[in-house]
Amino acid sequence: MFKRSVVIKAKRIKPLKWDYETIIMFTLFLCGVILGIFIIKNSGDEFRCFLNNCIGNYISSKSQNGFIVCFCGLLVFLLVFVFTDFLFGLCAVGTPLVWLIPVVFGVMCGGCVSCMFINYGLKGLFYCLLVDLICFAITAATLIKCCRESTNMSVDLFTCIMGNSCCKNAISFKEYVISYLVLCIPVALSALISTVCFKLFAGLFIFA
Repeated sequence: MFKRSVVIKAKRIKPLKWDYETIIMFTLFLCGVILGIFIIKNSGDEFRCFLNNCIGNYISSKSQNGFIVCFCGLLVFLLVFVFTDFLFGLCAVGTPLVWLIPVVFGVMCGGCVSCMFINYGLKGLFYCLLVDLICFAITAATLIKCCRESTNMSVDLFTCIMGNSCCKNAISFKEYVISYLVLCIPVALSALISTVCFKLFAGLFIFA
């Protein structure tokens, strides 16, 4: 019965609909990317050196670990954003926090690319294009979809607490959970693609 519900929910989840909410969330993500680039560009040498060491250690660790370990590590990291979004959606006043998720993820993406470019030049930029770009794009689109689900849930909870029996979206907790289970699939796919690309192309780059 549960599997059937998941399948039905998967069929109902459609690609991003470009209405005003989606456009706003996508804009927030882009603002986060610009902010991440700005932060790294204007940071001090010590902070850049610290990030450079972190990136070098991370890439070295991924090179030494097996495929499954790399995949699981990246998947867990990406699911942190999804799970945080899920929790904020269960809060009646969580909508402002929900809309912060694309910004935070954008800052992470922009900061990562900017740091690689500043420290390693075109080599670092090409690395991000080959290994991270698809992962960032799929995850960002999925998070925007998650934000819409969480916003609807949060608004419904707030409406019910205020005593209005007629909720706007009427999303049950079961539907909410199933939606997120389905939305975890593209996140897992993005982690898989990134890991495959890393194992295929990481040997072309030496970050020392």
